[in-house]
Amino acid sequence: MNVRKSALLGLVALAGSATWLIAGPLTPPAGPVTGTYKTLSDVEPSIAINAINTPGDVDSVYRITQSGSYYLVGNMVGEAGKYCIEVAADNVTIDLRGFAIQGNAASIGGIYGDGVRRNVTIRNGTVRGVGSGSGITFSLSNSRWWRVEGVVAIENSSTGIRVPNSSTVEHCRAAQNGGAGIHTSSSCIVLNCVSEVNQGDGVRLSSFCTVEGTNASLNSGAGFNGQGDGVAIIGCTSSSNTGAGISVLNGARVVGCVVRHSGGDGIVVSTSGIVEGNTVTFSGGNGISVHSNCIVRANALSSNGQTIEGAGILMVGSRNRVEENSSNQNDVGYRATASFNFIVSNVAGGNSTLNWDIASGNRCLVVQSVSTGAFSGNTGGTSPGSTDPNANFSN
Repeated sequence: MNVRKSALLGLVALAGSATWLIAGPLTPPAGPVTGTYKTLSDVEPSIAINAINTPGDVDSVYRITQSGSYYLVGNMVGEAGKYCIEVAADNVTIDLRGFAIQGNAASIGGIYGDGVRRNVTIRNGTVRGVGSGSGITFSLSNSRWWRVEGVVAIENSSTGIRVPNSSTVEHCRAAQNGGAGIHTSSSCIVLNCVSEVNQGDGVRLSSFCTVEGTNASLNSGAGFNGQGDGVAIIGCTSSSNTGAGISVLNGARVVGCVVRHSGGDGIVVSTSGIVEGNTVTFSGGNGISVHSNCIVRANALSSNGQTIEGAGILMVGSRNRVEENSSNQNDVGYRATASFNFIVSNVAGGNSTLNWDIASGNRCLVVQSVSTGAFSGNTGGTSPGSTDPNANFSN
């Protein structure tokens, strides 16, 4: 077999064993070429807030009357005698998309929930300079389940952000408002916010609310003012407020907070509360003041009593348990004006008037601690003055 014939037979065999690939038609379809991508409205359907989609009425520039997701297309300016945006439907989300609602000097509100409004979310923008009302607020108390996140509310004539029951305010800033910076109804959560230089309280709370990771400073009222029972304030900072740093009522928890330069007392708790692991310094009055049935544990207190004579810890009622606190360089270290308090394992030193001012009828053993000389290595030192586990120490 010659070479040419052998090559030809090889090509035939290869062709017989191969799978043939057939391309589609090469002629394009008739008509213009169109894209196959989805638009933003397809991916996340939303409605622009404007005079066509959300026309206003006699008391609003824009009014939302249908459930859905809405967004600002640019900065907006309010009008005299009107709310900037009025929400008159449930299940509404408003995305400000980084834009600002600028109130008119005679605007009556920024974003306003008209009637019983439930499940409203407002996020990602600024509400500023509302002339005669609040930045964000609602009308009827049985409104519920609002969420305000990533909003800056500044220079409004009344409250910066006010939400109804069972609402959440998160990552917001309220500053230079004529009332409270943030004002909640009952069963609300405030997370990681800043409230500063407001003419009222920094954060004003109703019953069963929780605040975490929030800073309140330079406000004309209290830093945090709990106006109802069962409030929890955790890991917050209160500084340079005119009133109390933190003021709460019955059944409250104040845990892991830093309170500094309060005009009044640092932390005030009524009855059956827990005050634990806080640092309270430079208060105008007392560092911590409790009434009855409270636990005050492991707090650090110093330099309180800047305006009037103040104690590191003041017990004005009975049956409080005060333990493992350090109270130094105040006017008075510990003061109990009533009986039946249990005061154990605390330390007081360098308080300018008295380390201890305890009325009769309390359970409190105080001993003078014993200083040790210098030592190093594996042994040395002396007992602090008592081996009683319930002893309190002066140093």
